[in-house]
Amino acid sequence: MKANTKCFVKNEKGHYFEIRYDELCERCEAYPEIYASKKFFPLQGMLLEVTPEQYKSLYKDYERQRYLKKLEKEYNPISFNELKNDKNNLIKTDEDIFKIIEKNILLETLGNALNQLNEQEISIIKALFFEEKTDTAFSREIGVPRSTITSRKKKVLKKLRKLIES
Repeated sequence: MKANTKCFVKNEKGHYFEIRYDELCERCEAYPEIYASKKFFPLQGMLLEVTPEQYKSLYKDYERQRYLKKLEKEYNPISFNELKNDKNNLIKTDEDIFKIIEKNILLETLGNALNQLNEQEISIIKALFFEEKTDTAFSREIGVPRSTITSRKKKVLKKLRKLIES
């Protein structure tokens, strides 16, 4: 601590008086029997004499704050106010939940429809939609004209649409 740091010490009547840190150090050396049992807690850049019970309570709070700051650095929490912000909306609304349910139902329906296609139809869907190949690239790969692939793709999509709608 700096020599000019303010320290607040209790007198015999229990009232605080102000001294500098270097004066407190001198008193501790001159009267060790008096100052050895006294507790001082740093508060806003000053030292404040407190009772042992107050010291335990203040120190416990101080350690808790240090622990919370450590957790804050480690986990980077967000406030509930931030949850209201559309950009950081972590809470699913009913609309979001319904969209998720609808999407899952559509995916299940699509999966069932795909299971009813033959191997040739599945290979077309897989190449053009899952592997994102162009009609031209896929036609070269299997050695048929591009127009044939385009025609087959239209037929498969029409069949899938019927299977999904039924």
